[in-house]
Amino acid sequence: MIDKPCNDYNENKKQNTIKTIFESAPVGMMIVDKETRIIDINYGIISINKKKYKEIVGKKFGEGMGCINSFEKGCGYSEECCNCIIRKNIEKVIDTGRERKNIEVEYKILTQKKTALKTLKINIAQVIYNNEIVYLLVVDDITISKKKSRILLDTTKKLKEAKEEAEESIIERNRFLDNMSHEIRTPLNGITGMIELTLVGKLEDEQRLNIEIAQNCVDKLLKIVDDLFDFSKMKAGEMKLSKTIFEIRSLISDIENIYTPIAVEKEIEFNCFVSENVPDKIFTDRTRLKKVIDSLLNNAFKFTPEGSISLEVKAEKCNGEKYLFFDIEDTGIGIEKKDLEKLFERFTQVDGSYTRKYSGAGMGLNISKYIIKKMGGDIFVESKKGEGSKFSFNIKFEEEKN
Repeated sequence: MIDKPCNDYNENKKQNTIKTIFESAPVGMMIVDKETRIIDINYGIISINKKKYKEIVGKKFGEGMGCINSFEKGCGYSEECCNCIIRKNIEKVIDTGRERKNIEVEYKILTQKKTALKTLKINIAQVIYNNEIVYLLVVDDITISKKKSRILLDTTKKLKEAKEEAEESIIERNRFLDNMSHEIRTPLNGITGMIELTLVGKLEDEQRLNIEIAQNCVDKLLKIVDDLFDFSKMKAGEMKLSKTIFEIRSLISDIENIYTPIAVEKEIEFNCFVSENVPDKIFTDRTRLKKVIDSLLNNAFKFTPEGSISLEVKAEKCNGEKYLFFDIEDTGIGIEKKDLEKLFERFTQVDGSYTRKYSGAGMGLNISKYIIKKMGGDIFVESKKGEGSKFSFNIKFEEEKN
């Protein structure tokens, strides 16, 4: 007898807690009987179908929710009601007593005399309410999130299609550039061969000068074609290294033999130096390394009207890795500090007047930096306007394996 008031208090407290949860839940909650007649609802249900409390409670589920199929004959009486997913799941819970979770349905309802297509996620459970077995429906309106999800999926699909189209376009572009490069190189190589044969023969001074100018133009054109080809491969991520074992001193000697006549003609001092700590044979990409050195030396000679140019090579170990360090220094026109940042950008020269005076497509340094990065190194520049520039780069290498 003493415990009864305490038990009543606890039961009342429990009921109040349940009622508070029911009324303040952020989703719609509804209690129906075994006839699917609505006993009670919370504000979440009202926010879904925009009806008043008295227009919902006491009616069958479809009618109270404003189901469009229940509008004329009532809930459960139209042909569409036979296929109603919500109705079928409520009946399963009534028959088995087992909870049904995450039932996702698209539901047409009348809200304020307008038809709205709602996407609802519903959980159904058997509960005790006022000492009777009833059925709790937790209804979450996921229409907006589902719409956003569909938009996201559609956008993702379109982005994927655009990406695939762009990749296909890049492949086609590279194939075209590859073919064009071959088609352009073939006649240019033929012209170069005929020029060289002509220069071997007897020519008047003026004729020889004209032929040499033509040879120089062809060489420049071939370089531009090579740069375009490399640039297309670089942008497509298809530039690969072809490593071989070669003598680094032999490479530097070949480069010295190419540029010495140019230095003599321009009356510029040109020196090459390879440190004793540089091994005789190294394992890396000879062709790409020569291209980088050629690009930097070509710029040095282009922008150095007088003074000197030097190429220095040394080897060092950093964090257990072997590196070759190259310094190409000149006493040329130099570069202003504000222009150094854009120096390695593609199709860029530090001043538009340089293009007119010295020519060039502005791809060489951009390609060189890419190759150097690909070879595990980096490139730096120091320069002062009117005093000259120093380009320094390094690459990883391996020595010849015995």
